Amino acid sequence: MDYAFYHRTDQDGKCCAAIYNKFLKPGTKIIGWNYGDNYDPSVIPNDANVYISDIHFPFDEMIALRDRCKSFVWCDHHISAFKEADQLSFNPAGYRDVGEAACSLLWKYLSKDQPVPYGVKLISLYDIWNHNEFTIPLNLALDAYDLRYDSPIWDCVLNSPLNGPNDELSNLIQNGKVIDRYKERQDSEYARLMCFPANFNGLRVLAANRGMTNSKLFDSQWNEDEYDAMMTFATKDGMNWNCSLYTTREDVDVSEICQQHGGGGHRMAAGFIWNSSEPPVSIDD
Repeated sequence: MDYAFYHRTDQDGKCCAAIYNKFLKPGTKIIGWNYGDNYDPSVIPNDANVYISDIHFPFDEMIALRDRCKSFVWCDHHISAFKEADQLSFNPAGYRDVGEAACSLLWKYLSKDQPVPYGVKLISLYDIWNHNEFTIPLNLALDAYDLRYDSPIWDCVLNSPLNGPNDELSNLIQNGKVIDRYKERQDSEYARLMCFPANFNGLRVLAANRGMTNSKLFDSQWNEDEYDAMMTFATKDGMNWNCSLYTTREDVDVSEICQQHGGGGHRMAAGFIWNSSEPPVSIDD
């Protein structure tokens, strides 16, 4: 049995799972994973082909898998991971590039460089913050569906044309525009009432004790002259806080800060797990 891992918390990762399902042989074990999850890689047999996309395991584990398994492929686009891989001279098979999201890189690798469908391009552009008029609406529309790797909705994305949306993809995008208008109003009101200034790791942050959201929550209140970064944090067990940092400032690299806490990501958006009974931020008296 082969094993294919993807980032289970965002659409770039979920699109990778659908791409695995399209290209890899039947019976491949497709597994969603997030930083902080427990997974024992020793259960993977030596004759397995292993694929990892949009995430990375601890590098000692990935090196061990590369060395003992039949094959090992890593497709990723996170600068914090590349820095650590370079230090270890770890350069396995796969495509890696900060200029594209993992779903686009994985499509190219598994399809042997076939052109990337437009729906996959839009998900890729959204994930690297390179937005056009379709990126945000499509991602919001997809959030309304079951996005398991074998969900029928992925047919619309993976079988879309190369250079623009067809009718099916356009309908999804139109639905997403309606969702976007509603979400913008809700986020604006929430941010006005519930976001607050705080400190984290030497940064002045605009913070929200909220999970399952993104940087757009802060749009109505964000001021890069006043803050270094935006930060969300939430916990369901009182000990493990899911934290995300975002910024628009050129002089702040949140991936480096998150890497100091065992996480990582992009220069403008990254995350980590905070292990403590106390929240990660402090508030000025």
